[in-house]
Amino acid sequence: MFDGVVLYGDGTPRTHHVITNLDIDVAEDAMEATASCYFAVLQGVDVGGRIDTILAGRYIDKFRRDGDNWEFAERCVVTDLIGDLSRHYMSAPP
Repeated sequence: MFDGVVLYGDGTPRTHHVITNLDIDVAEDAMEATASCYFAVLQGVDVGGRIDTILAGRYIDKFRRDGDNWEFAERCVVTDLIGDLSRHYMSAPP
């Protein structure tokens, strides 16, 4: 998933992932759960420069319980909006 992501001088892609409107539904037997939320990926390449929204969409997740621990069973990423990815990926998708 991170192949081809541009890393800057501080070793990061200079992004922040903002998650909102988290909705969690736990099954009656408490062995499975689903969750959905919106995400926006912000990028600020130049320190003190502008911040751009480069991607926005939704996560739709399924979890399963293993003893006292919850683990991801599935993640569906739905991309709703695509901005300028040229400074995020070495070869930006069309």
